[in-house]
Amino acid sequence: MKGRSPSLVVADIGGTNARFALVRRPIQTEALALEAVQVLPTRDFPSAQALISRYLEMVGLEATPAVSLVMAVAGVVRDNRVEGTNIPWSVAGGDLVRSLNLSRCRIINDFAAAAWGVLALGPDRLVKVGGGDGDPEGNMAVLGPGTGLGEALIIRTGEEAFQVVATEGGHTDFAPATPEQMELLSYLQGRYHHVSWERVVSGMGIENMARFFAQEEPSLGPLLQEPDPAAAVTQAALAGEEAPLRLIRLFSWLLGAEAGNLALKAMATGGVYIAGGIAPRIIPILQEGEMRRAFEAKGRMKGLLEDIPIYVVTEPLLGLMGAAVYGSRG
Repeated sequence: MKGRSPSLVVADIGGTNARFALVRRPIQTEALALEAVQVLPTRDFPSAQALISRYLEMVGLEATPAVSLVMAVAGVVRDNRVEGTNIPWSVAGGDLVRSLNLSRCRIINDFAAAAWGVLALGPDRLVKVGGGDGDPEGNMAVLGPGTGLGEALIIRTGEEAFQVVATEGGHTDFAPATPEQMELLSYLQGRYHHVSWERVVSGMGIENMARFFAQEEPSLGPLLQEPDPAAAVTQAALAGEEAPLRLIRLFSWLLGAEAGNLALKAMATGGVYIAGGIAPRIIPILQEGEMRRAFEAKGRMKGLLEDIPIYVVTEPLLGLMGAAVYGSRG
């Protein structure tokens, strides 16, 4: 292996699934090639080491010291270490280098990876939901409901130059805007010490809202008994069932409201990108208009927001793409 660049493994580890791939070197972001893609259930493994070791074994790299790893993880990353928010263990890059005999390990926040991935996306992986053309020289924002709610900023620092900023904005205070939403907040305050946007705009949020609505909508009860209640509610909504559809329409409104909050905080005139596992599944409902109306319902800032485009990202490997782009930066 002397004189050769190490093999690059990229990982995107979320609360539900962990995705892995190999990336060709040198990395060409214009034609990014991900190989040996595998999806493993995160919670089936007792540690990050066991999870990564399993993937390396699957692709025949477990005994190869020339492996460089870029790992996107849902959680707060500091000093190449992360305490997972919705995963059951912590990860330290240095520990993984030693235990797995890696050449290098770099850990980034999962939505920082999503943001880097947005910069490599083609238009065929985007579905526009209203707004104008946006400012091609403006900042951008990325958020997405999955197991939790991730958020990141893409700040333009010059021509074709960007800085990605990871955030934990999904954990800021949920702000209801209607009497029904105030009742939802009151209900959730009885369940949680702190009610964040993640408690409503995520997979756990759909389940939380289903429990709230089930107090008066008994038809939601059986869906809450399913192994994945959020997926069951979403599927029922897409099938046109009344109570689940009402719930997902509220979810759509709340997603738009928080997307508008993030757009204002980032001055994201270049566009807002909605990633994560849920949004691509409910595009027909998002296109009904509730999300867009909530996005623009910011009083005196309505005129600013009207021109900002919203894009739903349909690329399922966005985090892996972003990890590869980040890894290409040296």
